[in-house]
Amino acid sequence: MKIFFVRQPASEQQQSKIMLEKNIIASQNHHLREYTHYANNIDYQHLSINSTLEELFLWEESIEVSEKVESITKIFEKTSLLPGLILTQDNLFQGMISRRLFFEYMSRPYSLGLFSRRAIATFYDCLKPEITILSATTSVIDAANIALKRLPPLVYEPIVVEIQTGNYQILDFHQLLIAYSQIHFLTLNSLQQSEIKSQATQDNLNWLQNNHTQIVQAEKMSALGQLVAGIAHEINNPISFITGNIHYVRTYFNGLLDLINAYRRLNPVPSQEIENYLQDVDIDFIAEDLPNLFNSMTNGSERIRTIISSLRNFSRLDETGKKAARIHEDIDNTLLLLQHRLKNKFNPRPIQNINVIKNYGDIPLINCYPAELNQVFMNILINAIDAIEEKYHNYSTNVSNHVCDCPIDEGIEGKITITTQQINIYDIPYLSISIIDNGIGMNEEVSKSVFNPFFTTKEVGKGTGLGMAISYQIIVEKHGGKLECLSVPGQGTEFIIHIPI
Repeated sequence: MKIFFVRQPASEQQQSKIMLEKNIIASQNHHLREYTHYANNIDYQHLSINSTLEELFLWEESIEVSEKVESITKIFEKTSLLPGLILTQDNLFQGMISRRLFFEYMSRPYSLGLFSRRAIATFYDCLKPEITILSATTSVIDAANIALKRLPPLVYEPIVVEIQTGNYQILDFHQLLIAYSQIHFLTLNSLQQSEIKSQATQDNLNWLQNNHTQIVQAEKMSALGQLVAGIAHEINNPISFITGNIHYVRTYFNGLLDLINAYRRLNPVPSQEIENYLQDVDIDFIAEDLPNLFNSMTNGSERIRTIISSLRNFSRLDETGKKAARIHEDIDNTLLLLQHRLKNKFNPRPIQNINVIKNYGDIPLINCYPAELNQVFMNILINAIDAIEEKYHNYSTNVSNHVCDCPIDEGIEGKITITTQQINIYDIPYLSISIIDNGIGMNEEVSKSVFNPFFTTKEVGKGTGLGMAISYQIIVEKHGGKLECLSVPGQGTEFIIHIPI
């Protein structure tokens, strides 16, 4: 039997906040279907190197600044892919507010109660966002270059497009990157098919390959930024609400329990009806077990908050430029996000859990780009897990075919070893990070090509050939370091990262 405890009715402000969070979570269920329909109805094949912004899909939604802020919330809930809203006063353009910036600001303490019933004009004056306004005749390539050169906090903001005098619409930055990438892809294919051998053409091919890699990286980080912003608003706030209320529920329960115990002391011989009821509900068992339930609920909610915190630390959305980072914490955050691949209970397979051995040395804070380094760790670790699983798949196939007599549970055990230390190369201090797996390994020809753009040994749909190419650019070009690959077929692979301190 379960006992339910009723709190005092929430205030009007609390009820509004709870209703807002419920509505946002409910709308998330429709997001995937809406995005699939949206993506399938946009045709990028017609684009060319001279395409302009007016050829792309633009959002026309607008709202008067005299409306209340809560009206913005309703519009964003109704259209989960809407990147932003045009703000007008008497149908005259006043500005633009993006979905990301709106929910980020409104998720701060007291913002919901402070602004939800106020006019949008008041909220916008406090926000004072910087917006990018471009003409509809601006080429897609020029627009992408302008957008990518914005300050890091503004890179993923939507762009305001002036169709004609007084008429403004919104372009999603994510869509601009896709169009930009498609133009480069079509141009690259055209150059490759022409089979021109001149050095100038070869230089153009190399430039397009490298540029396309950077665009795909920016698109991935844009998608990750949107994901983190959504999770932070839609999960972290409700979890905080649950965690905060567990304390009150526990207090109420203890109060009721004290009341029951006091009644037992004052009335040691209750009526037969009360005695029968106490036996039916087994009040002693409830008093003993309910604290355990409270502890489980607290531990579960704290676990979710830890995962959310790790995801935010992994993406580092609120940081720009180089920062002094604790590399060990970044590696641990990346491993936490990969637990579903490392632990057998989350990813059913015959192989046992993949063990991670961490040999962390005494290293200082490293001045680096943390978010991009996290992407390197993620790419290398995912490849290590894939290599171990492929090796086990081949091993289990041999056992099934009686090529190997070893029982499956006595076969290989997945292992990833991460070692960090400070070393000197020509009297220059470097941070050395070694990530070794005991996976299937690679031959010399494959290991030499692993950092080339679009090179992959994975099946179609499982790899783009860009992960290690992007990692190489991040380590070598952005950090002035070195990234090496050492591999022995059948034994495993080691990636060695050297970053100057």
